Amino acid sequence: MAEDDLSLFSLAVIEIATNIAVHAPRGGDEVSLSVELSAGDELRAVLRDSAPPVHLDLTAATMADALAESGRGLAIAAAVCDELSVERHRGNLWRLVRRVGPRSV
Repeated sequence: MAEDDLSLFSLAVIEIATNIAVHAPRGGDEVSLSVELSAGDELRAVLRDSAPPVHLDLTAATMADALAESGRGLAIAAAVCDELSVERHRGNLWRLVRRVGPRSV
């Protein structure tokens, strides 16, 4: 497995986990997060959170302006993953997949 694959996938997982923490509701409601990781022919992550369901169009994620202090997480995750999805049911279930190996440009 190429180190680039692992580094970029790790970045995507961190960006999604950070978004869950940053955008969790305030005011005393606890939000839990679990992460399952697997590696083989592809790198997979499943993140489950107990936050209210998110309503995002992941296909519309775009990179924030160069001077913006935030707003890049979903765009980064979408750019480095071959699959990125979220299901809304009793919280959110995020799935990230990056296939490993040579990439065509």
